[in-house]
Amino acid sequence: MRASPIVFGLLALACDPNIVGTPLDSGLIPEDGGPLPDAGGADYPPGPYGTGIGDVLPNMIFAGYLTPTPAGTPVSGLPYTDPVTLADLRAAGVYRYLLLNVAAEWCVPCQAEAEVLPAKYSAWAGKGGLVASVLTEDSNVLLATKRNLDDWIRAYDTNYTMLHDPRGEVSRILAPPTMPLNLVVDLSTMRIVRRQTGDDPEVFVDFEARLDQR
Repeated sequence: MRASPIVFGLLALACDPNIVGTPLDSGLIPEDGGPLPDAGGADYPPGPYGTGIGDVLPNMIFAGYLTPTPAGTPVSGLPYTDPVTLADLRAAGVYRYLLLNVAAEWCVPCQAEAEVLPAKYSAWAGKGGLVASVLTEDSNVLLATKRNLDDWIRAYDTNYTMLHDPRGEVSRILAPPTMPLNLVVDLSTMRIVRRQTGDDPEVFVDFEARLDQR
């Protein structure tokens, strides 16, 4: 179901590129650096956890399609897995950086990113760059379902890990002020090294530059 033109217009404003760089802010991150539910794990880096640059990203829980090999074929034929955690992505072991891309079905810039990310991932994977995208909301600003996820994957021939957010982890922990949201994460420490909200391809340039550093 499509949103009405009025609703879509209001939602599109949330993708306004003039809002790029708005800091992430979640009041759900304890100020004392205490634990979050499912924040870590036996093989996950210890906190304190947070959403700012330099913070260790909590071990968030999603569901979807986990790509087992770099730059594989479209993920539409893979088994659906629930749960999928950030620890699962980190366990792949052949990557150095994670680009965590958060998208919404209603967001036009998110759709534009989905058009270009498969080709970029094909180039990045061999350099140690892992891409995982989370479809968090549908066109009615409700939590995206598996059906929404499957439609998105078919529309964009996704060849990287593609997830959705049935537990509302993005709003609970990351609380993005706008979409899309991109986090660059050092997989050895799970620390956030760059964050970007809104429509700005510079985050992809930065990600590739990090991969080119040996």
